[in-house]
Amino acid sequence: MENQPHYRIWISGKGGQGISFLGDLLIHAFIAEKKHARLEVSSEWAIRGGLVIARVFADPAPEATWAAPENFNILLSLDPGAKWIPEARDTEALILNSWDSGAYALAHQHKAQQMLNLLMLGYLLSKCPLFSEDTAAWALKQSLGPTRLKAMPLNLEMLEFGAQLA
Repeated sequence: MENQPHYRIWISGKGGQGISFLGDLLIHAFIAEKKHARLEVSSEWAIRGGLVIARVFADPAPEATWAAPENFNILLSLDPGAKWIPEARDTEALILNSWDSGAYALAHQHKAQQMLNLLMLGYLLSKCPLFSEDTAAWALKQSLGPTRLKAMPLNLEMLEFGAQLA
C-alpha cells in the first residue's frame, strides 16, 4: 500500500462546465478502488460563469495521516478563458488543458460543450490510469443517479472520445 500513488487533482474552469460533477465522479471512483478521498469545491462566482476550482484528494492511507495538500500533482484546466494555472510545485505534475488536448474543439464539434468534463476525464485516464474503465463507468452511473441514466451511453462515448485524444 505504501507504493500506491497519492493524488491531488485540481480541476479548474468556468461555472457550468460540470466541475463539481467531475469531482463527485472521481470521489466515487476512488472510493470504489478502496482509496480514502475528499472533494473541495470553490465556486463563489460560478453562477455568472466565473472561475470554479475543485480539488480532489485520494490516498490509500486514512485522511488523518495526510500531509497538507498545498499543491496539485494533476491539473485539469477545462476552459481556456479561465486563466488559473498556478505553477506546480511538484516537478512531475501532470498538467492537461482542454485547448491543447483538442477536447475543447471536439466538444464544440459534437455540440456537446456540456460534456467537456468527460472528454477531459477520458483524456486524463489515457495519460494516467487512476482507475479501471469499469470503475469509471460505475462511478459515472453513481454520479448521474437514477433520473439521468438515459444519458449514460452519451457520457461513455465522450469518455472514449477523450481517451482517443492521447
